[in-house]
Amino acid sequence: MTEFDGKELFNALITREKLGSTGFGDGIAIPHCRLSSCTQVTGALVRLTKAVDFDAIDQQPVDLLFVLLVPLQATDEHLQILATLAGCFGQSEFRERLRTAADAHAMYKIAVA
Repeated sequence: MTEFDGKELFNALITREKLGSTGFGDGIAIPHCRLSSCTQVTGALVRLTKAVDFDAIDQQPVDLLFVLLVPLQATDEHLQILATLAGCFGQSEFRERLRTAADAHAMYKIAVA
């Protein structure tokens, strides 16, 4: 598993967010960035206990995030993954199942199904 420098990761995500919000709508955000230290696509599904303002397109607070980190050269793969994530999170049933999942393991099972 790749270890990331926290400061580099934070700065890369904030820099990307300044280009435009990754708030997808319906309480979803897909913050993503490319990192020179990233050797393989890495993601994290996060459910927040309290929704936060993410300047989402629908102005609704965000409680579900999928943080996506990709290598610098993975342009096509990056776009394909974003499209897949958008498709999944665009389904209200998928979002609701994640929101009501008992724990992280249950969320993982929903996400990979």
